[in-house]
Amino acid sequence: MLAEEMDGTPINDAIFERNLFLNEIYNFNIELTTGANMQQEIAQLVTSGDQTYDVFAASAGNSMASARNGYYYNLHSLESIDLNNPWWDHSLIDPLTIENRAFVTTGDITIVPKEGVRVFFFNKELREMLQLESPYDLVNEGRWTFDIMFSMLQGAESDLNGDGKIDDNDRYAFQGTSDFPMLFYIGSGEYLISKDENDIMYYSAETERSLTVLEHITELIAQTKDICLSTRDWQGMLKKFNNDQALFYTDAALHIETMRSYDVEFGVLPAPKFDEQQENHINYIDYFCNIFYAIPISAGDPENTAYLLEIISASSQHYLTPAYYDVCLKTKYSRDEESSAMLDIIFDTYRVDLADIYSLPIETQVCEMMGSGTNYFSSLFAAHRKAVPKQLTKIHEAYRKTEAFDY
Repeated sequence: MLAEEMDGTPINDAIFERNLFLNEIYNFNIELTTGANMQQEIAQLVTSGDQTYDVFAASAGNSMASARNGYYYNLHSLESIDLNNPWWDHSLIDPLTIENRAFVTTGDITIVPKEGVRVFFFNKELREMLQLESPYDLVNEGRWTFDIMFSMLQGAESDLNGDGKIDDNDRYAFQGTSDFPMLFYIGSGEYLISKDENDIMYYSAETERSLTVLEHITELIAQTKDICLSTRDWQGMLKKFNNDQALFYTDAALHIETMRSYDVEFGVLPAPKFDEQQENHINYIDYFCNIFYAIPISAGDPENTAYLLEIISASSQHYLTPAYYDVCLKTKYSRDEESSAMLDIIFDTYRVDLADIYSLPIETQVCEMMGSGTNYFSSLFAAHRKAVPKQLTKIHEAYRKTEAFDY
């Protein structure tokens, strides 16, 4: 949000120029204060009527918890902001509305969500050495699917030190954070929680296709488990990928920039599709890697604040987004022209998972079941058949009980 002076780097200078423009044209400055415990601090500030801050920016989990407590305005009730404008991100805003009320927003105002989209990296030199098809061609031809990707893993591992096992001293076929199975599930276009025509959440996991997808992902993971690395140690995985110790690596798009200082020749891919009949690639973004903006009900002049949010985001579309997307991601950070085309696909189709946003236990259990290679999804879903709808009802009821719900 802030840049003290121009320093020649695209994003910093774009922020500086945006803020200078806003100050000169609209006569206001942006001041930023960070918090250690956002939920607690927001609760204290709002309930005490403190008007120090016009806007709160927090992760999706913290933002939705605060919204559920009635601390935020319904932005659709404010005339000075129009979330239909192109500088607001509907891939992220629309899933988080509650009964057609929008308590949070995000978009061109920040690059953080785009940095948090999960992408698939591949080692270009290992791909050539293993004589595998070009993943770029597979994407362009509509053949980049679960089956194709997992078939490429077979034989991609290597026992580099000859001790008869694949471990941190060797080359894995694939590596990713421990929640990587959800990238495939969301990538198939399936969701544990969906919304109906009245914008009310419902339990959608038990469809025939959902079960088919989950069973197939689990089978593929079970077949390749010994040659894949699943860990929370993202620094370790980055090091391994740089050392040619993994053919594929999935992590946040932020690491496209991180890898600038590495020697590895890499490409960037969207999540594979479930099959060739699936129309689009869909890329997962979790609530840790999101920033959402909200206007507290304690704000002294919510319409004025809404107007300022609108013009900050609109001007960010002119200054910040091109600097990040066109200059940095597509030109400065990427290693090839093909990755630029892949980024267009990735950023056109990313989605959140509502079970993740609201920390529903079913999300963790499904992810762990896929990762373990065990298939008891029918039993798991049956066990949640009553519990999940009750949890969703409680969430909706919590919103309805607040004053902010009727603003």
